[in-house]
Parts: sequence; C-alpha cells; structure tokens
Amino acid sequence: MPSLKKPWAVQMERSRMAIEKNYLSTYGWEVDDAYYKINSVYEKIEPDDPSDKNYRFGFEVFRNKAARTKGDAPLMKNFNFPVEIDNSKFDKKKTDDSNRIAQAYEALKNYTSSFKTEGKDV
Repeated sequence: MPSLKKPWAVQMERSRMAIEKNYLSTYGWEVDDAYYKINSVYEKIEPDDPSDKNYRFGFEVFRNKAARTKGDAPLMKNFNFPVEIDNSKFDKKKTDDSNRIAQAYEALKNYTSSFKTEGKDV
C-alpha cells in the first residue's frame, strides 16, 4: 500500500462505488459475486511529473459486499493498478480526489474483457 508519508500520496473518505463480478483465484477456486473496490489511497507514479496524469491505484477483491462491510480481509489486493487521469473530464461538482477515483473505476471496468461483459456497478 502506498505510504502516506509521501507528499504526493492522497487518502480520502471511502467512495461508494464498487464492481461485482466473478473472481477466479490463482488456486483455481471461483467466487461468483466477488466485490471489487478501488482503494482510496493512491499516488502519482512519478511525483515530479508536471502532467498530473499518471497515477497508481490499488484495488481489493472481497468475497462479497457483506464481507467488505463486516471488515473481513480481502481475498486479493493489487496495489499497482496504473491509470491515466484525464483532468478535462472532471466533474466540477466533485473533488479532484472523487474524480480521480471515478476514473480509476472506469479503467477497472475496462481492465479485461470479463470486467466489460460480467462486471456490474454496485
């Protein structure tokens, strides 16, 4: 997980977006209604990058929404999900953090063909 000691790392309140789709573990077992959640801690990939476009997000996969709500440990964590942010698509009614996380969700929804065909917003 990115360290919050870095001045370019950002943490915000939990967002309410998530994706539900199947999860196939590296051990061969499958969860039909897994709950994918973008982690609210993210960082710029290159702190000195003046373009302010390239960020690294993390996401976690939970057994289901109830497991996430109860605080159960995730089935899997990925803290190296690169996303190119398009600041021109920011919604002026939202914070920059909320806009970046929303774009990370859009990137996750298009990450693989299974996200495109099986994933649903929850």
